[in-house]
Amino acid sequence: MPQIVTSKPTFWYVLLATILFNLATSVQQLNVISWGGELSTRYAERTRIMGWRAGFAALAKLMAFGIPAAMEWLIPHASIGDKLQALMWTVIVLLPFTTVVAVMAVPEKPADANPAAAAPKFTLGDLWLTLGRMVSNKYLGRILLVELLQAGPTAVKGALFVFYVSYIMKAPGFTATLLLFVYGATLLSTPIWMRLAKGREKHRLLAISVLLYGCSQASMMFWGPDQLVFFIIAIAMNGVMNAGPNFLMHSIMVDVVDSDTVLTGKQQTGAFFAVLETTTKAAPGPGGHGDFPCPAGGRL
Repeated sequence: MPQIVTSKPTFWYVLLATILFNLATSVQQLNVISWGGELSTRYAERTRIMGWRAGFAALAKLMAFGIPAAMEWLIPHASIGDKLQALMWTVIVLLPFTTVVAVMAVPEKPADANPAAAAPKFTLGDLWLTLGRMVSNKYLGRILLVELLQAGPTAVKGALFVFYVSYIMKAPGFTATLLLFVYGATLLSTPIWMRLAKGREKHRLLAISVLLYGCSQASMMFWGPDQLVFFIIAIAMNGVMNAGPNFLMHSIMVDVVDSDTVLTGKQQTGAFFAVLETTTKAAPGPGGHGDFPCPAGGRL
């Protein structure tokens, strides 16, 4: 890539790079999430699988944000671009290796355990039938509505986080460090939410977790630069309360897919999760979506 393009990126360059980045990550994440939903036909085991997936996802974010957090302490004048570049090279080096390890270490479910999984090739007619079943699936509609209402405010909060830390808490340059408390709390609390989900109705537990998450977010209006410790406690509680929706939504979606498989004889986990992920990404609108706060607005 010519240096003139990368040193002074134009609008179209940034737009194309963003589209390609989101396309690649969406394809990768969609396959990982839907793959977890097909590894077991047992209700309790599926819940554990989605819970552990969410837990390791939190661990990955904790490790990833450790890089820019370390740069904030070791290189105080490092820009957001410098931090993103360090993360980029980490992904380029590790993602192929970790993907190969996952594919080789996790065996596929035997085809005879679920004949519906060995379906014939997917035609355009099958696509329209699948979309028709999704539109008429009342459980899917409810999940998408909940995700729409939950993902939008969460993404807006994330997009404003860097501004809140910089201008309200007066701690510019320590965004990644503070996010370690969020993802650390998410990681530690995920097993607790998994335990709570055992033997309980997950949709009720999801409602409670979203309500508690909203209450923890409301505390943000009270903090100032002289209350950094209380702010850290508050954002850690955000991480604890957000751990529930993170895995419960996917776990419930797997149950909806299972019920659809029983009714239709076809297991289409990927199609259902594609609709869920589309809703998640569309909910924030211009507010942005992702994990890394960016001072230009949105999250990368």
